[in-house]
Amino acid sequence: VSKRGEKVDGAAAVSAPILGSGSRVLGCLTITVPVVRFDERKQPAMANALLAESRAISANLPTSAQTPCR
Repeated sequence: VSKRGEKVDGAAAVSAPILGSGSRVLGCLTITVPVVRFDERKQPAMANALLAESRAISANLPTSAQTPCR
């Protein structure tokens, strides 16, 4: 997901969800940069990198059958 200036005026961001069991959203990874430095041509690469990392984190979280993180 990419948003511009919606929460912080002058900022651009790309995010990817961290999912728990049942595909429940537990958090996200986000890259935020000033709009003037945001290169739209790099957005797909940033999104792919974030998705790869968020999937790796999600895959290593305990399942509902395991002890929850504390």
